[in-house]
Amino acid sequence: MAQRKRLIQLGGVAAAAVALVAVLIAVSASGGKHKTTTTAAGTATSMFAGIPEQGFSVGRASAPVTIDEFADLQCPYCREFSVGALPGLVQKEVRTGKLRIVFHPLAILGQDSVTAARMAGAAAQQNKLWPFVEAFYANQGQENSGYVTDAFLRKIAASAGVDVSKAVSASSSSTVTSALQQAITAANTLHVTGTPTFFITKQGGSARALNVDYTKAAPFIAAVDRLAGT
Repeated sequence: MAQRKRLIQLGGVAAAAVALVAVLIAVSASGGKHKTTTTAAGTATSMFAGIPEQGFSVGRASAPVTIDEFADLQCPYCREFSVGALPGLVQKEVRTGKLRIVFHPLAILGQDSVTAARMAGAAAQQNKLWPFVEAFYANQGQENSGYVTDAFLRKIAASAGVDVSKAVSASSSSTVTSALQQAITAANTLHVTGTPTFFITKQGGSARALNVDYTKAAPFIAAVDRLAGT
């Protein structure tokens, strides 16, 4: 299939970064009336059960290969990776200790993206980012329709096993702001131009772009196995 991405707006990552930093100062979790589906209990957490999570990463810290994912939670193409390739990749590579995945939340599509990224950052503080992200994608709504409300985020967080009260409080913290800025800095350094974007690194090596069909696990698994020497 032809690779599709949500291209970064406002003239590139650097401009988007400036806009995002300005918005983060006054971010709000209020929103509109968009209705979403409900994630079944346990769906968001079962994929990662028993796998170590640390902040924005999932998988063993000693894994020989790392994939860095740059994504916007509102991006429908990012959701395609989540529902297409990720389950098989987690089962065959992350769970077996070969692979560690790091999620870099970008907010390039609008205010709902900023609000979502902040809650993702708060979930990361509880080492619950990945179940939160999966639950969010499972309930993803129409871009910038105002669906990312406080009630929506509370529902998603609860389904992912996040302490909701702590997460809501942490979402506006300087710690989360710093984490989101780090994602922007990493995107700038690696010249990310759209979402989803992936980079793959062998432990001790340099990151290189991973341009594969992100809707299927097989290309990712093949790339990991080549680098891991298996």
